[in-house]
Amino acid sequence: MWSLWRNGTVLLAAGATLWLIPLVRFWGWYPEYADRLLIVAVAAGILWQRCQHRACSGLAPFRWLGWLLALTGALLLAVGTFLQAQVSPRPLLLWWLLGSWLMLVAGTVLIVGGPRLLRHLAFPLLFILFALPWPQRLMLPLQEGLQHLTTRLAERALRGSGLPVQRQGCVLRLDGCDLNVVEVCSGIRSLTALLAVAAFLAYWRGLSWQRGVCGLILAVPVIVLLNATRVFASGVLSQWAGPVALEGVFHTALGLLTVLMGVAVLWFLTAWLRARPSGCCCGPPGNWGQQYGVLEGTVSQPSSSSGGGQGTSANATAEAGQRVQDIWSLNPSLVAFLQWVLVTAGVAWLLGCRQQAEIRAEAALDRIPYQFATYSGQELAVAAGVREQLTPDQIVHRLYTDPWGQPWEVWVIFWSSPRMVRGYHHPDVCWPNRGFVCLERRRVSLALPAGTLPITERLFGQGSQQYLVWYWTQEGQHVWTEADERQAQLHGDSHGWVVERLWRREPPQVRARLTVWVGTPCWGPAERLRPASYHFLHQLAQQVYRGCPWATPLSNPSLSVDNKSSD
Repeated sequence: MWSLWRNGTVLLAAGATLWLIPLVRFWGWYPEYADRLLIVAVAAGILWQRCQHRACSGLAPFRWLGWLLALTGALLLAVGTFLQAQVSPRPLLLWWLLGSWLMLVAGTVLIVGGPRLLRHLAFPLLFILFALPWPQRLMLPLQEGLQHLTTRLAERALRGSGLPVQRQGCVLRLDGCDLNVVEVCSGIRSLTALLAVAAFLAYWRGLSWQRGVCGLILAVPVIVLLNATRVFASGVLSQWAGPVALEGVFHTALGLLTVLMGVAVLWFLTAWLRARPSGCCCGPPGNWGQQYGVLEGTVSQPSSSSGGGQGTSANATAEAGQRVQDIWSLNPSLVAFLQWVLVTAGVAWLLGCRQQAEIRAEAALDRIPYQFATYSGQELAVAAGVREQLTPDQIVHRLYTDPWGQPWEVWVIFWSSPRMVRGYHHPDVCWPNRGFVCLERRRVSLALPAGTLPITERLFGQGSQQYLVWYWTQEGQHVWTEADERQAQLHGDSHGWVVERLWRREPPQVRARLTVWVGTPCWGPAERLRPASYHFLHQLAQQVYRGCPWATPLSNPSLSVDNKSSD
């Protein structure tokens, strides 16, 4: 056991558990990311294989930069571990922990072997990044762009095949059925997964890094076209077999076939990039280890003309003939440093556990009555795709009517933690994707017994159809403002919790998220419907906060309407 504690490779592997365990927990919350385990396994296998190579005498350590990276990575790793002990796994923390660990590894590699050894291990280390979820600041705009691009490409393909189709936002209207290109159908999952496949195939075929990057760039339009082809095939099948072709086994089989086609296309793409005219000297090397001077069984002697330079074993930490995995243990000061890193991370974890963890709220949405005031309600079905897309803890979908038959459709959605919210869903996003246009928007404040509830009101129209929609989102008692909604729509959730956890001066508050959506069709002028709707919203909000008392907004009671028209 003591020998393992003095083994530098084992110490670095132990440090990897600081990001691997939260990543596995994240996969547990989001099973669709569980296939990323293959990426970690492949990267670990390649890294292990390259660590079995033997070092040549040409390795020159780069100590000052190595120690700078190692110390920076160790500090960030300790801070990230302190934060991770207090909250559930979040994409920001996963990037933080893995990034700091990679800095630590890169620094130690520079200390013992210099840039040549770092290049030798670069691919498996960087390949692990494909296992992480993409940041929302990148994912949200990319997902929206892919969603609209896929819809347009599929529409043109369907028109070219002679099928009558009409596009309204991200909905393709065909004879007998509608093809809704939702966020899941945007192709973002295929893009992230197949880019990892493209990177692995480029490595496996021995492409140079220039050709590998070129392969990744060319893979993007290929993946987008394949996803549009899948949507086009779904439309064709729906005309042949009916709406059943858009769900169940047909839908799953078509998605699997698209992925297999993507792998096949990337296989031929990387084969084409590898091919080059005979005699060309700019192609990929036959063996990466030979290029970087780290090859199993290669023990080159230092040249006598070097004058005892940095290539000799007297000045290099790595000695000729040593396996790469053993050279970390040759430097006692480096081993002691890695031991200190693990101890520091352990202390940071214990200190984080002593802090008050994020408060998990509970919501009794099932206690919202079907009958209140003069309104009666009935349960509406929640599609499985909606639950998969939103991943809420609880969801209520009902239809309430008043004695005169005016209906209000109600969605109440609860997440026990903001990090469980997948993506961003808002009327300004969802309704335009269905082909509706926002005709009017205003801010309304409803007076409740305990305070004021600010909500947004929108009037959407499509042809002769018009709908009034009310919406509000809150985290704990904080009801989102329009600035908060724009921030979430453009960049995802705020990272202010990092500062709060590092320099917290007040006890943590409940951060559970609650979203309420209410909509009703307008069969006449909207002004006639608003007073009755405000009364219904007032009664509904009181019932919601009886089941979620932690969410009751606290402010001075008032009632005001701020009119804002939208083109």
